[in-house]
Amino acid sequence: MAPVTHYTFKGSTFTDTFILGFDGTPTRFVAAAQKAAPQTQVRVLEPGVRLRLGR
Repeated sequence: MAPVTHYTFKGSTFTDTFILGFDGTPTRFVAAAQKAAPQTQVRVLEPGVRLRLGR
């Protein structure tokens, strides 16, 4: 399991790219994760949704 967290702050294109280092989308993250670790299940949760772990 490799949970990744993020927040939903959005600035301008300049701020996102050069200040925050944000240059992607959830779709790009899923594609990159599947390419890097194809055996890992990737799920993107909407902001505010809790990641529930259990059996």
